[in-house]
Amino acid sequence: MRALGLAALAITACGVDARLTTERESYQSGESVTLTLTNRSLAPVGYNLCFVELLAPEGTAVAHPKDGTFCVAILEILEGGRWTTGTSRPLPAGLQEGRYRYRTQIEGPDGARETLESTPFLLAP
Repeated sequence: MRALGLAALAITACGVDARLTTERESYQSGESVTLTLTNRSLAPVGYNLCFVELLAPEGTAVAHPKDGTFCVAILEILEGGRWTTGTSRPLPAGLQEGRYRYRTQIEGPDGARETLESTPFLLAP
């Protein structure tokens, strides 16, 4: 009973407890990255993993070349305690070596949006 109370307190005090991860710790230019969104809270979250940004080591967004990818603006719902995967576009060619991240937004049950960054991964030449 106490653990449930602490989990509910964390949702109320800190927003939704969600995590965005990559399946590997390093990639090369041109490889596709599979992202996993895990909802570690009890409440559902809204998401769309088609809408992600690649962040360079200094934190600026990297433009993806136009590759014909079409994203439908639908807010998917991920129930508490569940996870889902989504494949990003291939990493652009010509990126400098370094630690990159992906960024997306999720929406909590109260409609508030939060920015979520993935665990960092190494881009090797």
